[in-house]
This record gives sequence, C-alpha cells and structure tokens, in this order.
Amino acid sequence: MPTRKLLTADESLRRLEGALGIGYWTFVIATEALHWSPGLYALLGLKQDQILPDMSVYNGMIHPEDQREWDDILRMSRGSERTQSTVRIIRPTGELIWVRTQFISQFDRGGRLIAYHGVMTDVTDYENKLRLANSRWALAQSVKKMMQGAIWRAGPDGRLTDTADWVRFTGQSAEQARDWEALEAMHPEDRDHFRENWARSIRDRSPLHYRARIRDRTGQYVTYETRAVPIVDDEGRLVEWHGLSLPLNGIQNASAVDLTSAHIRAARALLDWTGPDLAQKSGISFSTIKRLEKSEGLVKPDTVLKVTETLESAGVRFGSDGCGKIWISAQKSKPTAVWAK
Repeated sequence: MPTRKLLTADESLRRLEGALGIGYWTFVIATEALHWSPGLYALLGLKQDQILPDMSVYNGMIHPEDQREWDDILRMSRGSERTQSTVRIIRPTGELIWVRTQFISQFDRGGRLIAYHGVMTDVTDYENKLRLANSRWALAQSVKKMMQGAIWRAGPDGRLTDTADWVRFTGQSAEQARDWEALEAMHPEDRDHFRENWARSIRDRSPLHYRARIRDRTGQYVTYETRAVPIVDDEGRLVEWHGLSLPLNGIQNASAVDLTSAHIRAARALLDWTGPDLAQKSGISFSTIKRLEKSEGLVKPDTVLKVTETLESAGVRFGSDGCGKIWISAQKSKPTAVWAK
C-alpha cells in the first residue's frame, strides 16, 4: 500500500495558518527587512505576488481610530518582551475585520532592540460577539438606573444565576444568594408566600409577581416588588427566568443601585486614597482600578462589587434618595458627604 508523503515544515505551516486564520511576520530593525507569511497575506486580503511586505502598507490599512493605539503599542514594546494589540483592519475590498497581534521584541546581548516577531489572528467573530454582549449589558444597566431597581436572571429551577445585585444589596455571599431554601435575607413572614408563588410560576411557566421585604447589608428591610417571565427556547424548553425587582421604600441603600466610575472616584477622594492605595487595599491590580475609574463598563460587575466593599469597610457609605441621586459619605476625623447624580 503506498504511503503518503509527509508534509514539509513550510507546507504544515501554511495549512496551519489557513485552518486557524492566522499569519506570521518578522521585522528586522537594522535593515528594516519585513517578512510576511502566506497566511498573513491571506488575512490582510493582499496578493503575495503583487505587494511586497511594507509597514506603510499595513499601517495604511489600520482603521483611523485605531492608528494611535498601534503607534503607542510599538513605543511600549521597546521596553517589553511581549506585547499585544487588537485593531481594526480595512481590507482592499472595503471589508472591515478585527485582528489581534501578539509579538515579542528581540534584543541582542547588549540589550539593544534588534527585531520583532509576531503572529496575527482574525478575531472578528469574537469581537463582534463581545460588542453585542456589551451592548446588551449596557442596555440592561441603563434600564436598571432608570428604574432604580435590579435586573436578574435565574435558572429553570428558579435559583439565581446572576447574583451580583443580590450580593451587593444584602451583603450575602453568592452561595447564600442561591440558597432559596433558607432565604435568610428575606423577611421570615414573606418566605412561604414567595416559595408558593415561585413554585407555581415554575410549574406553570407563568409570569411571577410578588412583593417581599429584603434585608440589606445594614440590617434594614426594603420592600421590593418583583416581576419575572420565563424564557423558552425554540423547542419549548424552559431555559431561564428574567426578572426585575423595584424598591418601594422611599430611601434605599445605594448598594442596591449600580455605582458609576464617578462615584468610585468621589469615594476614594473622600478617603484621601490614591489609585494605588485602592488597588492595594482591594487586592485588584492598579490597571484594573484605572479602567474602573474611567468607566464601570470596562470591568466585571464582581470587580465593582469588590471595590465597593473595600470602600465601605474603610468607612464610606453610599445611599440613594430613590429619585436618581446617590449620596456618598466617609467617616474620618470629621464626617463628610457629597451628592452625585
């Protein structure tokens, strides 16, 4: 039986590039010699027999809004062994794609930068899905702020899958938030009524509507009106529940509402903390703190919660008048407070 000829290293590399949607490149600084692999040409939508590798060609394909970021990445790379950047590329056909470039800087024995070696990957699908998810998340956050309530999700069995708001408001752990047998944060007189209503809705796949008193992290009870609807897939299977809970009390703890980056900055200022101080005390990297203070949408909700808890443990208190204003106070040598939208 004839045996198949083994692929050469170059043939294997070309097949790998095509299968994974990646391309390789090398740039030698002294000679300004640039090499693009066949996969990179294909990724950029260029013809290998028509265009020579040229940084000006590549730079000209970068979306104008991302050009400065790429320049900044190249400058940073001079002091780093590994660098990564994600930018938009406009192909000759006008098609826009997202590419992620990861490259290492090569230095000689004297510490002089002599070359870059990198790999480029088409991440268009990932970036589009990420932006869609962020857009939906931002919409949910906007609704929460306008309604001064909490949007939540639960599994088919009714147990919370999205516990961030509950944990933020009650001070319970995620595990306690999912323990709806105990319902420790709910007023004892409301627990049976809630269980009966929830069990009936789950059984009948019918919308849920109930009121219950929930104990916040300070020990006070806030009455919430909650509505939830079942989400069913194309085959008629119950996949999850989406709910909205609105406080009925006039004054509520601001932990039940989303804090913005402005609130975090104001709270840190009241404590006379620097950004590195907050990073060290919360156990979160300074780069993440900087992203948080730029926009709360750039970090995970759990990160916002952890920073909020750190500030509260240092004496900061957040509160809301229920009409859109959030107050922030800090217990130092003299109590201080500010109001913020």
